[in-house]
Amino acid sequence: MRLFYFKGLTEERASVLLERDGLNDLTPARTTPEIVRLAKNMFGGFAMLLWVGAFLCFIAHFLELYTLDDPQYDNVRNLSKRFYIYFDINIFPRCI
Repeated sequence: MRLFYFKGLTEERASVLLERDGLNDLTPARTTPEIVRLAKNMFGGFAMLLWVGAFLCFIAHFLELYTLDDPQYDNVRNLSKRFYIYFDINIFPRCI
């Protein structure tokens, strides 16, 4: 390699290297599309268990609605109360 430590590369060598290797630029990092990230968060890991639980709750609700003569509609209120109690005791203190 024709290199002079006080001058650098010769013009001919620099043009040859520029043609061969291109500019000394960084390529941008690959990014994951937002829809793929959303799908991974919505359907991956523990979230999938939550989806299955919600689906089972809907099945149980409609079975009760269509099979019993007098279905109870207060299950939703009881479930929401339990959720708020759980949220207040377990989740909320960790957010602070």
